[in-house]
Amino acid sequence: MDIVLQKHLIKKHHIFFDHLKKNKDDIMLPIYFGFDCGDGWYHILDTLMGSIKHHQKFKKIEPIKIKQIKEKFGTLSFYYTGGDEYIHGLVSMASSMSARTCECCGTTDGVGMTSGGWYSVSCEDCFNKNFRLKDLKWNANPDVRILKISKLLKNG
Repeated sequence: MDIVLQKHLIKKHHIFFDHLKKNKDDIMLPIYFGFDCGDGWYHILDTLMGSIKHHQKFKKIEPIKIKQIKEKFGTLSFYYTGGDEYIHGLVSMASSMSARTCECCGTTDGVGMTSGGWYSVSCEDCFNKNFRLKDLKWNANPDVRILKISKLLKNG
């Protein structure tokens, strides 16, 4: 993820990262490898962290401690300590949403997954532009066909 987006998320949701900082005013990336995922998942992460923050404030529980954020096997992996079952559900939902969201641009239209050794979720346009994926095969999400058929039937 772009460094500017990472820093914005860390500043906005600092409560989850403060345990990793050397001093209170440190704005460096507190996670050793940064956020190891594409810019397209920025909104998923922002919404997830905002929802967790709201829940923790409402339930008056300690903030979670985020350890690592990355793409793994084509979906969002969000490693943390603390929290409760509700937060676990939020994280599971965010991971599920990432499987249907282009990691590069964030669209949910025409998203598929690569196969052939490395899993990556992207729209067909981003797949075609990404030289790292050139040796892989892109497979459209099966739901895409169903959604297109549904639209055709509605429009008659």
